[in-house]
Amino acid sequence: MAIQFDLIDHSILVKKLRNQCKLPASIINWITDFLSDRSQLIKLASDCSSEWGLVPAGVPQGTKLGLWLFVLIVNDLDTNAKQWKYVDDTMVSEVVVMGGVSHVQAIHVTNRVIEWSRDNRVKLNADKCKELRISFTKEQRVFDPVIIEEKEVELVTSKKLLSLTITIRAGVPKQDLALFYVSCVRSVIDYAAPVFFNSLPQYLKNELVRLEKRAISTE
Repeated sequence: MAIQFDLIDHSILVKKLRNQCKLPASIINWITDFLSDRSQLIKLASDCSSEWGLVPAGVPQGTKLGLWLFVLIVNDLDTNAKQWKYVDDTMVSEVVVMGGVSHVQAIHVTNRVIEWSRDNRVKLNADKCKELRISFTKEQRVFDPVIIEEKEVELVTSKKLLSLTITIRAGVPKQDLALFYVSCVRSVIDYAAPVFFNSLPQYLKNELVRLEKRAISTE
């Protein structure tokens, strides 16, 4: 989910500065002055530009303070689900057990985001909202689409997040995956195993062994 930088309401931002941050009044006043009475123009060439206009909303991009102020705005966004926030991008995840149903729409995750966006007077860019389903079963499950503002969220097979592309099937050979596991994952799982392994209950020992056998299997 993506929220636009340039539609942040200054009055709401200042209110959150006062209520959520333990900052001296002088600092809050300085930030308020930094945001107030800003103007901008659009320039196409040296002799072609628009008239100056006031900027009644938004935070200046390209500044460290602008990023921090945007983080402050989205800090109280609670979707009642597992979520990860990075500046103007927010991810929400749900684990659906085998045979279970999705509750993303039922528990009002999307509705909470829409309601928060309206309360904070920011624009939720529905066109940039995507749904990625990752399944570990051979047969793909069928779920109801996620709806935001009466629009069906696009279902994708890959998504770029902070320059990292997350994809359902990468087509990597199983031998390479097994090599990666042995080189990068098992060294972490097995760290100090002689110390902790014998103290584990038998069911956890069995689970670790099962995990390793499954990870390095190339069948």
